[in-house]
Amino acid sequence: MSYKLPPVTHGDFKDTRIQIYTGGTSGQSVFLDTSFDANSGIVLSGETKFIVSSSGDYLINGQMTFGMTGGTNTVVEVWLEKNLNLVTNSTIRATIKDSNNVLTLPISYIIDMLANDYIEFKWYCGGASPRLVSYPIGATPTRPLTASVNLLINKISE
Repeated sequence: MSYKLPPVTHGDFKDTRIQIYTGGTSGQSVFLDTSFDANSGIVLSGETKFIVSSSGDYLINGQMTFGMTGGTNTVVEVWLEKNLNLVTNSTIRATIKDSNNVLTLPISYIIDMLANDYIEFKWYCGGASPRLVSYPIGATPTRPLTASVNLLINKISE
C-alpha cells in the first residue's frame, strides 16, 4: 500500500555569514542568505522576513550559533515578531560564558499565521563583541560548513 501526501508548505533556511551585533538596545534582525526550498509557499523577503502564502499553524525549529571575541557572561536573547508586533512569550535567553565558548541556541515555536503574514527573528546581546558565527568546511575529516542560523518552517495544520 502506498500513500501520496499533498505538497506541504515548508521552508529550509540558512545563513552562512558571521553577523556582528550592532543593534544597540533595540535588538536587530537575524539575516538569512539561503533558502533551499524557494517555491515551498514561504518566501524569504529582504533577508529577514518569512512571508507565508496560506493560513494555518506553523512549526518553526532550528538553531542559532553565537560567539564573542571578548568579555564574559554575555546574555543573548532571541524573539519573534509577527507583522511588526512582538510575539508574546517568544523570547529565548541564554549566556555565553566567555570568548572561548560557543552557544548553540535551539529554536522551537508554533505560531498561527494568516496568508501573507510574516515573521521576523530579532536578537539582542548585552555584552562585548557578540556575533552569530559560522564555521568553514572542515578538512580532516571532510565535513560541511556550519551555518550561523538554521531554520525549518513547516505548516502543520489549517
